[in-house]
This record gives sequence, C-alpha cells and structure tokens, in this order.
Amino acid sequence: QLCNASTQDSMVFYAIESRINKIGWSLKNFNDCLSGNYICKKLCVNKKIIGYLIVQDIVDECHILNIGIDVDAQRKGYGQYLMSDLLKICHQKSHSIIMLEVRESNEKAQNFYRKNGFYEIGFRKNYYPMRKNHKREAAILMAKYL
Repeated sequence: QLCNASTQDSMVFYAIESRINKIGWSLKNFNDCLSGNYICKKLCVNKKIIGYLIVQDIVDECHILNIGIDVDAQRKGYGQYLMSDLLKICHQKSHSIIMLEVRESNEKAQNFYRKNGFYEIGFRKNYYPMRKNHKREAAILMAKYL
C-alpha cells in the first residue's frame, strides 16, 4: 500500500536510509521534508514501511530528492512501483520533466533510472559528502522528459 507519509514516519525512513546508504540523509533531512511542502510517500507491506519517496514539486517540474527500499524488500519490484506512482503524480500535475542527482558510484541506481527512461544531462562535481578524508563525490544529473 502506498500512502502519504507524515513526520511520524521520519525515524523509520531514517532507519531504512541507514541500512541502504553508507552516507545518506540525516534524521533532520527527513524531518524537514516530512514537515515541509514536499510530496512524501511511504510504501507499506503488511502494515510495515518498506520504502519511501520524497519529491520536490516545482511549477512544471518534479525533482526526486530521495527514494529508498529497505534491504530485505529490494529486487522485488517495489522501486518500480514507487516510480510508476511518481509518473502518475507527474502526469496529474502536468509536469514536463523529472530530475534527480545520483552518486557517480551508484551504478545500481543509475541502471534503475535508465531502465525508467532517464538519461544523463549533466555532472555536479563534489556534490555528495564522503566519509574518507572529508572528500566529496560527484553526482550525475539525470532527467526524464514527460
């Protein structure tokens, strides 16, 4: 079941994020989005949250800020389910483009987005934080025109 998320879900989202990303969002990031003016969805199976989608809605554009599926639920089509719902939302809002950044090292996510019709439109140097030596990792900017 996919439904709107609330600030009460931030701890669960943060726990999932901690399992799926070496350096991911902080609890504050989730709290800010869940209490702000963002589209925030949670995906539940048997009343347990297994995934989330957080999107910024900007006039005729949609920007994916974070999408995640818990480790045990990955590779079962749930990410595709979230993406399909996002496409419905974008069509309802008459968006012309969906954009996102993805870590240069995250080939799994890049492949998922390419499979869904996204392609590389840019590159952002030193975009993502890394643990080692306080260096930063580049992001690939991807887009899907609707």
